[in-house]
Amino acid sequence: MFDGTSLMRLGAVNKFWHSIVSDEFVWSRINAARFGIEQTPPPAQPASALPGWSFFPGLDSPENDCASPEDAGADRSPAALARLADARGGVAFNTGGWVKRLVIPIWSWSRWTYEPGAGLWVRDAELARLRAQAEEHSSSGRGRGGGGGAPTAPAALPADAPPPQTRPPDFPGWLFYPLLDSPGNDIRSPRGGDSFRDVCSTLEELAARARATPGAVAFNTLGHVKSDLHAQSHWRRCTGPAGSSWAGLYVREEVVAARRLLRPLPGGGLDPRLRYFQRGKTRLQAARDVDVVWLNGEYLDRVPDPAEPLGPRGPLAMTGFGAAAGAAAAHAAGRMVVRLRHVCWLQLDGSFLGLGPGRYRALWSLRASSGAGYAPAVQTVNFTIMLSAKRPHRPLDVFRSGGGTEPGPPDGAEAAEGEGVEGVAGMLPVQQQLEQGPAGPAVGSELSTLRDVRLAVTPGAWRDVPAGEFEVPAGAIYDVGVRLWNFESGWKGGLLFKELRLVRLGPNGWEEAPGAPVPAPAPAPAPRAAAVAAAAGGSGSGSSGRHVVTAAAARMKGACVVM
Repeated sequence: MFDGTSLMRLGAVNKFWHSIVSDEFVWSRINAARFGIEQTPPPAQPASALPGWSFFPGLDSPENDCASPEDAGADRSPAALARLADARGGVAFNTGGWVKRLVIPIWSWSRWTYEPGAGLWVRDAELARLRAQAEEHSSSGRGRGGGGGAPTAPAALPADAPPPQTRPPDFPGWLFYPLLDSPGNDIRSPRGGDSFRDVCSTLEELAARARATPGAVAFNTLGHVKSDLHAQSHWRRCTGPAGSSWAGLYVREEVVAARRLLRPLPGGGLDPRLRYFQRGKTRLQAARDVDVVWLNGEYLDRVPDPAEPLGPRGPLAMTGFGAAAGAAAAHAAGRMVVRLRHVCWLQLDGSFLGLGPGRYRALWSLRASSGAGYAPAVQTVNFTIMLSAKRPHRPLDVFRSGGGTEPGPPDGAEAAEGEGVEGVAGMLPVQQQLEQGPAGPAVGSELSTLRDVRLAVTPGAWRDVPAGEFEVPAGAIYDVGVRLWNFESGWKGGLLFKELRLVRLGPNGWEEAPGAPVPAPAPAPAPRAAAVAAAAGGSGSGSSGRHVVTAAAARMKGACVVM
């Protein structure tokens, strides 16, 4: 069964395959079969008045929680969270779903988002107490202190709900990439953090600060200003803090031109070939591809891999489409890893998407660290593998056209990523795909759980720690999430995280060698349909996202190259 890189290599030596890999419509269908039809998140909803409560946009009072997002359930509207606060005796709640039994002084609040409608709601009675506390603090001559820049007056809100906002505003000189981010390479803010939210109260202020910051090439809606960008094949999909579409990355127009970055398609998203390589990884770098809670430069941070020599990286083999995928002009020294300095809530989440039938093992590459913080070294961790989505493994049905002829691009424009390809000849409607989902575990089920795993790691070498095994049954494609966690009270530290990878197991339970053949589905009636169906049929052990195609493939028009 071919993976995307195999198709690129074939395209370098054969005109027929060259036409396959140059066809964005084909890649749209491959993505739909393997990863499902990507849905656009809901827009951000600006706040409207809520009787008895006052709203502080973008701010939060950390800790002192009496209810969590899990307690809130699916409805996290301000009205629903206010009812939960009434039931739990809470005096405040944030739009992330956390209800507060206590609110810290106003001058210690922190800014956590610029998203419209996101922030902190405080009971009017509690707000009166906070104002009196702030006035006493100010009259004593101690000043504001803290770093939140929180106002003493709440936002003035309309009685009726304002129109939703699908995306942030545009800024002159910057190109906006919706729902995408290039993790890492964050410039430290003047106050020492990795986000400029502590010095910029609005996205407009952040844009002005980024333009004035030497060496800044980009900034995102989370408040991070960036000194460099990963190749576009390594950019990640992102949403707003509340899961909205109000999120993305701003890149200087001159950087887009100099690095020949692909521009967003008219309907949003990027070239479908990029989506394939962005989503199909089975090797995730902790510092780039994994969601790390409290990765803010204080509790956890990014540091060079101690096993790699410092110095410039070799040039990426990127020309043609590969260069358009965004190789930086200069690369950071060495591979970055995540360092645990000191934290109470330890949580790292990685996702593997579009996994075809077979048995898999997840492995975390870990190493002990010393001298990074004051907390004792973590001794044990837990691993959980969850089923986040599943789809039927029927690539031939997906690509077969209704009239029995080979499918071709629709009249007019090609389908854009994020818009879905529902209605294209041969595609099953979204609802029908969901109704015909494969049997087996329900979405949200735990496929594997390992608790209190003792870490026998040392500072001298990386060690692979098994994080669990699971099986994708015949006829199914799975998306899974792998979580490393330790929520025990007390500070913990002394650990480095390099990568999370997925390996395929053979019938004897051993790891298959990279590139080992995987049985393919039954052949399609047409060669072109067979090609795209093979690539869509799920992940084999070789599709790690690290492959580099040959020089001939790199010169091919439309070729996609990933590292």
